[in-house]
Amino acid sequence: MKYSLLFFVLILAGCMGNNQQDSNSEIDYSSFSPDSAIERGAVVITNTGEFNTEKLKEFEAMVDKNKSTKIEIVEVTTEGSPIYKKLSYKNKQLKLTIDSTSDSYGENGKVSYSCKRLVTAKNDNVIDYKLSECKGHTKNILITSISNN
Repeated sequence: MKYSLLFFVLILAGCMGNNQQDSNSEIDYSSFSPDSAIERGAVVITNTGEFNTEKLKEFEAMVDKNKSTKIEIVEVTTEGSPIYKKLSYKNKQLKLTIDSTSDSYGENGKVSYSCKRLVTAKNDNVIDYKLSECKGHTKNILITSISNN
């Protein structure tokens, strides 16, 4: 009986899926769809809407608490090309990587920034998320802008 129970538990454990992305694995960007990005928890900004924007506030709260965290942002251009932004916070350092290799009208490359502060600028219509005190840059680096509703 106990072997049957053990067998059942092992089978059940093997069948359980893990929906979280391995932190060391890369996301396959070769076949982009806004829906798949939304499903994996990315903040997605398109011409027709903004999705998962609450994740930006959650990220900001974790940074304020000095806790390691990361977030993915996907901005879809007018032509429908994705621009991927990975933002992480660890050991009081913010790292932003912007990947525009899928944007045929853009710079078509990757760039990374290392910064010390996350800044939000709010007005009546928009919230801008920016990085400041970045190595090699005197100006703030815009991460993204969302509606202030």
